[in-house]
Amino acid sequence: MNPSRSMNVERSSLCNCVVNFLLEEGYTLAAFELLHELLEDGRDDQAIRLREYFSDHALFPSDQIARFNSIRAADPQTLLEEKQILEEKLAVTEYELRLVQEDVTRLKSDLEKISEARAEESPDASIANGLKNLLEKKESNFFSLGPLKDAERRDLNCAVKEYLLFAGYRLTAMTFIEEVTDQNLDVWPKNSACVNDALRRYYYQYLSSTTEAAEVLINRLCICRDGNFFEQMKYSRTPVRL
Repeated sequence: MNPSRSMNVERSSLCNCVVNFLLEEGYTLAAFELLHELLEDGRDDQAIRLREYFSDHALFPSDQIARFNSIRAADPQTLLEEKQILEEKLAVTEYELRLVQEDVTRLKSDLEKISEARAEESPDASIANGLKNLLEKKESNFFSLGPLKDAERRDLNCAVKEYLLFAGYRLTAMTFIEEVTDQNLDVWPKNSACVNDALRRYYYQYLSSTTEAAEVLINRLCICRDGNFFEQMKYSRTPVRL
């Protein structure tokens, strides 16, 4: 793999990180704007997931997509109104999620009662208990990471905004700033996460979190070393499409 191809792979990886973050954190308008900027930039490969996401008519009926298109040229007040609509839908979704969680809790309670009753009647009840414990263990492992902490989300918001501006996606950055209403993205409090080229550093830290990912990281660093990639990125005065 030559340095140019390695650089393209890294740019795609960083862009995919931003796409995943916008979708998973519910920054729908910013994601929609990024989709159009990627397509206009000729980066169809990075736009695949966004295009599939917004093509899902179950999530986005045609009339809602039409509203999104009008929002791209809308004023801040219109953006705020659309944000309130999305928040209302989110509240309904969260309510439905709570109902499901309550059902799960009730079913677990019923299962425990049944298991206790069977334990008194048959020694085979230990098998049912073992399956139940295994299920709970798998569920615990699945949710062990938990949601993002507030401080982590604030740092990621700032890092994503920095990335969008540096990559030249200014319309997406403006839309993203409008969507993040509970934080001033122009002020990043000084902490260990506030570093230059933050998103790239976060990405490499993630890569080094496992043995397999660390091997990928070392390989990429070796490839980019001769081309002095990081120095070029550090001192570049023109926006670089990441």
